Amino acid sequence: MNALEHVSGIDGATDELLLAAAEVDPRHPGYLTIAYHRDRLLIERGAMKEASEELTTVLGGDIPKSAINHFRSLRMRTALDLAGFLLYAQRIPVLITDTADMAQRRGSYQDYQQQPPNPKLMRLDKDSIEVLNQQAPLELWAQIAAGDAIPAHLQQELVLAAFARSVLLDRDETMIGLAPQVTRVLPEAGPFMAQVSSGTDVPARHFSAIHFLLHFATVRPYMTSGIAWIRPRVRATDSYTFNWWIPLGSPELDWSPNQWDRPQANPLPEVAAQFLKPEDRARGIEDRKQLASTGYAPNYLCQHVLAWAARHPQDPRVPEALHYAVATTRYAASNDESAEYSIRAYRLLHLRYGKSIWAKRTPTAYRKNSPW
Repeated sequence: MNALEHVSGIDGATDELLLAAAEVDPRHPGYLTIAYHRDRLLIERGAMKEASEELTTVLGGDIPKSAINHFRSLRMRTALDLAGFLLYAQRIPVLITDTADMAQRRGSYQDYQQQPPNPKLMRLDKDSIEVLNQQAPLELWAQIAAGDAIPAHLQQELVLAAFARSVLLDRDETMIGLAPQVTRVLPEAGPFMAQVSSGTDVPARHFSAIHFLLHFATVRPYMTSGIAWIRPRVRATDSYTFNWWIPLGSPELDWSPNQWDRPQANPLPEVAAQFLKPEDRARGIEDRKQLASTGYAPNYLCQHVLAWAARHPQDPRVPEALHYAVATTRYAASNDESAEYSIRAYRLLHLRYGKSIWAKRTPTAYRKNSPW
């Protein structure tokens, strides 16, 4: 077992180890560990069909709950299509706790949880999350959002993340197509999505989408692992957690439930998703680069609000949008540039719309919030 754990698919001793591992009796106490590393090595060697068949056999047997997720993770990597990937991307929680990892008990959940999570529901883990966030092109996100391949309790986060990605990537057609799905999973978004769908041109539709993102601070252009999702609500800025997003190119971002988590000391190797065609993965990587270039959420949102206000000063939504733009610089992760945007939005709001209720609700601009 020790040898299997410490070799890779390209090591010279792997052939002999694979043959020996195949002869181990399933009743052997170390069988599951040996089977796991045998299938891992087969995957690293590209023997996907053989690994897939063996993994399906193991998962069809009576194995401990704590081992199932490890084998589902490997099986996910051998999936030949999107449906198979999404099936094995879902994992059964072994323990549900908060970020302090105290215990599986009701009192340990953060206040933002409306009710204790159901431990019987399947969840997405970091390896599957990273495939979606890092490699999947927007078209694939839209395809998943329009289907029913993932359970209802995961659909809201995925649909809203897909919509946010379409906004940041300036994919107007995809954004329009996702608008009805957003209304489906979040009925409160209906009026905003109606404005997106009825916009007379691309800039108008894009600003309507920005207006939506300003109001629903927990909508982010990526998914998170575990039990991280908070049901979005208007002006969800009553704390400094989960408001908008941090830069998608940030080394601190590991797609974890807490946006302030730092990367693992030994991060997971990138999963080569078998179901993704090379051209799909290439588009996904380009999407990731473009998303990373948008930087901090306050800077991106303020920039677009100020640009729209300059061109459409009579739009009745502008004062409110300026108010929320300033709020992003207080409640979301930001940098020194964010302070300049905060001041610009604050001044424009008070100079041009000083008698509005939104100016009265915006008493000051804000300096840098987070040290990232």
